[in-house]
Amino acid sequence: MNVLTKKPSSYPIVDVFAAPGGLGEGFSALRDDQEKTRFRSVVAIERDGFSHKTLLLRHFVRNFPKGEIPDDYYSYLGGDLELGELYARYKAEYACLGDHPARRIRWRVGRE
Repeated sequence: MNVLTKKPSSYPIVDVFAAPGGLGEGFSALRDDQEKTRFRSVVAIERDGFSHKTLLLRHFVRNFPKGEIPDDYYSYLGGDLELGELYARYKAEYACLGDHPARRIRWRVGRE
């Protein structure tokens, strides 16, 4: 089969001004007949600190297989577990998020 005509297993998504990730949530929910995701988020950028924390958490949760979110996630939501501890318990899923270069991004809104 020609590489140019081969259907990709999933399509990459770049989400700029991502807010807490509603667009990414919608794309991640779409699955094919074998329950594989049709889209994968490769970059999500958000300037607001609170929205960024939510965005990071949701991307973390999506690293778990469908229906296998750990109980620790719900413990965090209930206030019984700190976020850092949640991430520390699931290092592989957290590492899948890649680098978090928030401090390296310079916002130049309205500047020349």
